[in-house]
Parts: sequence; structure tokens; C-alpha cells
Amino acid sequence: MDLQRKHRYVLLRIGIAMTIGIVVLSVSTYRHDIANQQQKADYITEAYADELEKEFSHVVSISNTLKEWIIDKNGVVDDFEGTRRLLMRDYLAQIELAPDGVVSHGYDHPIDLLGSASGPLFQYAKDTNSPVLAGPFLHPDSGRVVAVINPVVIADADGRPNFWGFAILTIKLPDVYAQTLTRLESYGYDYCLDTTTSPLSSVFTQIESSRPAGEVLQAPTGHTFEVGGCKWTLNVEPVGGWTSDRLSFTLTSGILSGLVILFLAYLLLKNQEHDEALHKLASMDSLTGLSNRGGFMEQLEGAIGANPEMMLTAVFLDLDDFKLVNDLYGHAAGDVALQDLAVHLRHAFPKDSLIGRTGGDEFCVIIKDRTPEECRHIVEQAIQGERNLTVGDQSFSYTVSAGYADYPTQAKDCSRLMTLADEALYSSKLGGKHDARHYESRMSNIKREPLAFSSKTLAAGIPGSLLVRKTDAEGRILFANDELLALLGCADFDDLLDYSHAKYQNLIHPDDRNHVEATIWENPEGASGKLQYYNGFVEYRVLTKAGVEKPVVSMRRLVHDPHYGDVFFVLIRSVTSMSGDTHQGQPG
Repeated sequence: MDLQRKHRYVLLRIGIAMTIGIVVLSVSTYRHDIANQQQKADYITEAYADELEKEFSHVVSISNTLKEWIIDKNGVVDDFEGTRRLLMRDYLAQIELAPDGVVSHGYDHPIDLLGSASGPLFQYAKDTNSPVLAGPFLHPDSGRVVAVINPVVIADADGRPNFWGFAILTIKLPDVYAQTLTRLESYGYDYCLDTTTSPLSSVFTQIESSRPAGEVLQAPTGHTFEVGGCKWTLNVEPVGGWTSDRLSFTLTSGILSGLVILFLAYLLLKNQEHDEALHKLASMDSLTGLSNRGGFMEQLEGAIGANPEMMLTAVFLDLDDFKLVNDLYGHAAGDVALQDLAVHLRHAFPKDSLIGRTGGDEFCVIIKDRTPEECRHIVEQAIQGERNLTVGDQSFSYTVSAGYADYPTQAKDCSRLMTLADEALYSSKLGGKHDARHYESRMSNIKREPLAFSSKTLAAGIPGSLLVRKTDAEGRILFANDELLALLGCADFDDLLDYSHAKYQNLIHPDDRNHVEATIWENPEGASGKLQYYNGFVEYRVLTKAGVEKPVVSMRRLVHDPHYGDVFFVLIRSVTSMSGDTHQGQPG
């Protein structure tokens, strides 16, 4: 992902927020669906529990019918077989009578599943005079059964109650509720039916389950009812557990929506980065990597807008004689010098400074929140010494000039601040270069016209033929004005270099060369050390490009240039154009 680090974090936060949102929505959907399913299951459970209660209560009502028959017969049950056949149902294993608590009548033959009728369960039924359920028990013919024990009390002639015995019905399991549970299972529910084994027990025992033996329902919903003193609980759960039909759709649609949102966010951030990159390109100098003038002014205005009271110092700097660097060593060397200065400024000024290239060889730095004395020290340190560079096989050096002004003490806005710093820089240049000057009001009165003269204009204004040459033996020619070109019959400077092979000696008549060379380093009377300039003259002959001999007289001046080293400025005039006598042999 080719986003900037900060935007990758933004996208990550959006992704995390989307993920949390999808999870919350999915959980909410799941819980809502499960709640609806559980509510539906609860209604069904209650309805089917009511059905089971009715089925067990119906068996109890049969036992009550048998009980009423015994009472009507005043305890004489010699015709029990007919009554038994009348009351018998498919889900009943047997019907028994236990006069005085002893089972004596039953289907085919009496079977006492409950043991002694004097046990606590029978005593409970007798004491409460109400039917009770007990079981399940294992019937020898019918398998699992539940018994209904209904105590029978008959009033004597005086109306006093006399305990007669028990009417006992044995219910086949699961025949009594098979249809109910089958319907429940057909609707897609697993079930589990639990009961207490008697009114004397509070422990539930599972008697039916749709699950294989040993498996239990995980999170069922249940309903409890009571019949014959026993509590019954029907628990149900959807086959396969509680599931949400909408969960997968919610997750899928949430993930797809999240991906779309992430993609749109990515495109938005990428477009923002593209706009920022275009803005950066528009506001950055491609050569040095610094802000250009527009970008620099935008940063400066932003800094002042954010804190109008903050002290700022604007520093204008430029390379001294930058045009000469370009002319002597080429534009590639000039570019290297500009890049070198940019790197130097980054290190020389505080890290929170604003730095920009505001012109060809002009740079501007904004120093933030420093006192004028601190700024003076920083600027002077920044321009101190020469910067030495090597480009290819050429080595050269350059110096820097600077001018600076303060905000808000000297200027109240950006434009005025830049103007004052520029005027201070101009003062530094006019004062000899390689200097740093703080703005003073007098600098606004300095006229700029003197710096407007070009070297060509200055050379054209010299009254005579001007030649600049190296001080070596061959005298490599560095410059010639138009008047010298006309004297030698050359079309232009390149024509002169081609004709002379760029050597001053080749312009002199062969017979005069030794004489001219011998006069170069003669000191005037009383002079000591290297000759700085010489006002004497030397006469000799030059050869034009056409081979014509012309007598001339020349005067030399020795100058040290930081780029070329020692050079001679030679003023040459034709003898025929001179007025007055000349002095052959005097060095000059």
C-alpha cells in the first residue's frame, strides 16, 4: 500500500472502526434473532407443556373416576373387571386396587411396582388425601411406567371418613405423550423432559430426550408444570442450536461495505496525497529541495498568522559572483554550488527555521523566536569562511553575503520584512561582499544603479584595447574587448582564441617576444616584492590575423582574482594613435 505513513494509520483506524462496527452490528443481529427464536420457542414450550400437563391430568382424572366408582360401590369391588375394561386406555399399563394398602385387583394379575403400601409415598398420599405421581419404574411387560396413586376415603353411616385404600394407575412411557413430543420434534426442536420422581423428591430426573444418550441441550428454554405433586419441566432447543439466519448476511454485507468504504477512503487519501504532492511540487525548488518563493511566503504568512507576536528574523543570502562561477566552470558547477549552499543552510540555522530559495542564487531564512543578538551570531557563523567544492576535475570556492531584518520591531508584515532584508543584503554586496549586515534605515536610501553595469559595458567604456591574461609564460588569454578584436582583425573572441591558440605570446611579433617577456617582472626603482601595477610603457609589434605588423604600446596591472589567481590587465594602444613621446624599453 503506497500511502504515506500517517495516512496508513488513518486507514488502519478506519479499518478498526469498521471492524468494530461490523462486529457490534453482527452481535446485535445475532442476539436479536436468538431472542426472537427463544421467544418463539418459549411460546411453543409453554403450549406443549400445557399439552403434557393435560395428558397427565387426564390420567389423574381417570384415577378419580375409579375412585368415585369405589366410593359409589361403598368399597365393594367384586365387579372391578368390567370397570377396568371401561377405563383402560392404550397408554395405561395396568389398573390396580389396593384395599387397606394391599394390592388385590389388577390387569390380568396384580403387580405391586411400588413395594409396601405402608411406605412414605403412600403415607403422603393418604395424609394429603390427594392423588400423587411416582416414577418412572420398570414394568415387567410395558417397560418404563409412571404410577398414579389416588387415596380412597369412604364416609361411614355417621359421615366419618374411613380410609379404604388406593386406586393405582400405571402409565406407559412414552405412550402417554408420544404424539405431543413427536409433533414438537417435527417442528425442528430437540427436547428434554425431566421430572421429580415423587412429591417427596426435589431432584429432577430425565425421562425423555430427542438427543442421543449422554448428550444434553446446551441453552434450552423451558417450562415447568405440576401434576400429582410432581414437577415436570419441558426444555426445548432448535435442532443444531440457536442460529441466526441473518448473521451470515450481516457479516457478508458488512465486510463488503467495509471494503468499499476502505477503498473509497484509500482513494480519498491517495487523492489528498496527490494534491499535496502537486502543491509541494508547485511550492518546492526542484534543484535544492527547499521551498520556492511562493511556498516560502506561504509558510512565512502561516507562521505569522499562527502567532502574530512571535519574534522573527528574515535573512536574505546569496552567492557572491555566482554568474562568474557559471561562466568559468559551467552551469553544472553553479547547480552544485546552489545545492551545497542549501545543505549548508539547513545545518547552519536552527531546525525550526524556514528556508527557501527565493531567486536564482538568492536564499531566504526565517529564524523563529530568537533575540536580535542571537540572530546576529547565527547569521555571521553561517556565512563565515569560504565554501570549497570540486566538480569533476575543477576545484573552486565561493563566499556568501547576507542581510537581515526583524519582525515585528522593524517590519509589521511579510512584504515589508522581505523588502528590508533585501535592502540589507544589497548593502552587504555594495560594501564588498562576503559580509552580513543588519537592516538600518539608511540602507533604504542606497541607489542600486552602480551595480547595473555589465562587464561588457565596462569593457566598452575603457579608452583602448583591453586584454586580460594569465601570468604564466604563455599568457593564456581570458578576455578581450571589442576594440582589441578590431585592432587584430578578428571577428569575435572565439576567432581571436582560434587565431592565437589562446596565447598572448602568439599576438606579439616573434622578434619582440623576448624583449616584452623580459620587461614583465622588472620592478620600478624603489619597489620591493611582487609588482602590483606599473605605469610605465613597453613598445612592441603585434601581428594581426591577416599577418600585418602593427606597432603598439601597452601598460599592465597585476591583479589577484579569487577564481583565476594572478592575472594581468593589459591596456594596448596603437602607436599611431598615441600623442606625445613613448618610452621604449620601460616596463609597464
